[in-house]
Amino acid sequence: MNTLDLLQAVILLGAPLVALSWFIFTWLFSSGEIDRQDDHKTIASRLKKMKKVIAENENQNANYVYEKWTWFGTGFYGLAGLWTFAVIEISQFFGFIFNFPGFEALFGDGVISFIVEFMVNQLGNVIQAFVWFMYWPADSMVIWVLVAYLGYWVGVELARRNVELPIGQWMKKLDEFSPELKKNFNEIVEPAKDRAQSISRNIAKSAKKASANLHSAKKVIGQEQAKSIDKEKA
Repeated sequence: MNTLDLLQAVILLGAPLVALSWFIFTWLFSSGEIDRQDDHKTIASRLKKMKKVIAENENQNANYVYEKWTWFGTGFYGLAGLWTFAVIEISQFFGFIFNFPGFEALFGDGVISFIVEFMVNQLGNVIQAFVWFMYWPADSMVIWVLVAYLGYWVGVELARRNVELPIGQWMKKLDEFSPELKKNFNEIVEPAKDRAQSISRNIAKSAKKASANLHSAKKVIGQEQAKSIDKEKA
């Protein structure tokens, strides 16, 4: 067994699933949707029934993360898919911000082409998320699946026992370990935020300009058609 591969699996997949599973099941246990005394088999059965309720839009109290989890299938597999989808989307977003190709490249083939390309990309991300075990850089796919499975149930058991994850303490220790962390984080995030806002404004301007050009083109076409009709009548 590759120790480095196992360590990567724990950090990139196992630990996030512990946190996500703990978050979701803390809500489920607290809301009474699932009893804390239920065993794993009963929990899995209950989740299947709840998934049907969500699909029929009968449960109006479900939180956003839970809804997305049920969309990916619930269970450890669905949670791993949800986490993978989030990682893909976030990495692509920052990749887009820091490597912005320019509006000429984005809309070179037209707005329709841009929208179609965006939708195809989103579909590809969803497919990647559903086959999440092929997305991660695993030397041993079995190890990564087992780590995901273990992380999921560890989160369930922590939520069952009403254990509070010491996230605040972890962040404090991390901050003590690296005093420059906040400063470096702000240096990275703030420019990205400003750039994202700038891109958003430019896209809005481009869309408005394209709409105006389209309106002008329609007006010209209408005038030409009117001239043509007048000529035919003459």
